[in-house]
Amino acid sequence: MLNKFSLTTVVLLCIFLGLLLTIYSYLNNDEQMIKKQESTLNPGQIVKLYMNRFIHYFILIIMIIYPFLVKYTLTYDIFYIVFGLFGIIHRCILSECALSIMEKRILDPYYKIGSNISYEPYQQLVGFYYREYTIYFSSILFIFVSFRVLRRFINI
Repeated sequence: MLNKFSLTTVVLLCIFLGLLLTIYSYLNNDEQMIKKQESTLNPGQIVKLYMNRFIHYFILIIMIIYPFLVKYTLTYDIFYIVFGLFGIIHRCILSECALSIMEKRILDPYYKIGSNISYEPYQQLVGFYYREYTIYFSSILFIFVSFRVLRRFINI
């Protein structure tokens, strides 16, 4: 059976993986359209863009691996559920992720919210084009953790 780790260890792992994906997205030249948009940005916008991508990668990684690697703690589990619900609600209200909207607005200042929800530059730069699978997988994990927390809460 897999040993569970402390939240600090998992957060450090997620920071490391987020940095690796951010560096890879910076070095990846396969997506010429995205790189062409990036070439028009000033240095301050480039920093904002890559900070946004790092935060996005970090959140996605921690939301996916949390249920598998972190020791069961009711406080962390409840925070995970609240954060997950916030993500679901704001995605329903805006029709896309707020971090994606920020990235798209950095690349195109005239971007209108919801006008191109299938365009996810941060995912395309790391070679992941199947956005709906990310949503399905995240939803399944979220439901898994929610049931686990509910079961633990009832047993207290």
